[in-house]
Amino acid sequence: VEAGEENPFHGSAMLHLAESLIEEERGGEALELFDRFLAAYPASPEIPRVLFTKGEVQIGEDRLQDALETFNGLLLRHPTSAYAEDGRFKVAWIHYRSGEFEEAAARFGDFIRENPDSDLAPLALLKTGDAEYRARNFPRALEAYRRVMSEYPGSPYTPGARYGTGLVTLAGGNFDAYAAISRELVRTWPDHDLAPTVLSQLGRQLLLKKRYDEAGAVYAHLLGDYSGRETSPEVLLQAALAERGRGERLDAARKLREGIREFSPRGLEAEYLFELANLYLEEGDCSGALEEYGSILERYPGHPVAPYALFDSAGCHLRSG
Repeated sequence: VEAGEENPFHGSAMLHLAESLIEEERGGEALELFDRFLAAYPASPEIPRVLFTKGEVQIGEDRLQDALETFNGLLLRHPTSAYAEDGRFKVAWIHYRSGEFEEAAARFGDFIRENPDSDLAPLALLKTGDAEYRARNFPRALEAYRRVMSEYPGSPYTPGARYGTGLVTLAGGNFDAYAAISRELVRTWPDHDLAPTVLSQLGRQLLLKKRYDEAGAVYAHLLGDYSGRETSPEVLLQAALAERGRGERLDAARKLREGIREFSPRGLEAEYLFELANLYLEEGDCSGALEEYGSILERYPGHPVAPYALFDSAGCHLRSG
């Protein structure tokens, strides 16, 4: 089809082919067809849908600035179309994903004022809080999160808003309030996807505070009640460090060996070996420590823990004469 031709059958076939290409994850070819359609049929009633779909494909291709231009074009040329509301949300979301958090917060705010009854309004308000938080505008972030909980108490975004209030509270230096919010969230929404994330983050913060008993309880909860979900290497390592901090060295060693078996192909074996060697050192077992340090130096000579392993190995050799 050449530009300027007005054959609706050719245009329909072009769009059908573009949609098939999208299903086959051939987004670049679909975009070429959309551009041909837009040039050939500038007055088509399908233009708003084509522009919106084109923008979504560009997002999927990680062409965010191109997508932003497409959605802005949709809003400029077709501000009252059925795709305009979602297009306004996409513009705000692209700014957020691009790291332009203050602009994203402003755009999400505009969306909420212009579309207060939209199904997307609670999500836009949650993302306003997220954008303000990322921009370190903590009071405004807290206000947005609280509005989600008060204005949309039954929405699927309420747990995320509660999570956000915890992060803002932690950023403000009130650790105990953050910990209370985290525990309340997990009790209230134990089956939510956020629950294991919240527990993992709480455990890590407790480790930093050297509150090992509490951290151990959090990791026991995480590894027990959420064991059906994939356990990350970091979580198992942190659980071992909590056991070590509590003086439960045998349990710590067991978790470390479990981590070495399960996660060695995924890049954290050196950290596990290093912590296991440290456990041997604390027990006065230089022979065991040297074996683990040797494994690090042999298999991971360029790893950041390797210089520490070399230094501690030298110390062990000195002590053993």
